[in-house]
Amino acid sequence: MTTDKLDRMAEVCLEAHALIDAGGTPAMWAMIRLLLLQIGREMARRQAEPRGKPQEH
Repeated sequence: MTTDKLDRMAEVCLEAHALIDAGGTPAMWAMIRLLLLQIGREMARRQAEPRGKPQEH
């Protein structure tokens, strides 16, 4: 997966988060927060890895 795809996933999830905040259920809110957390962790992991290292995904 490229960084561009991960960035796009984050953007879409943030849009969904706003919609869920406005009228979703507590379960929906918990799931989108968990997905955003996972995307953030993956972004951080990629940013921390050495530049020359090939990606596993």
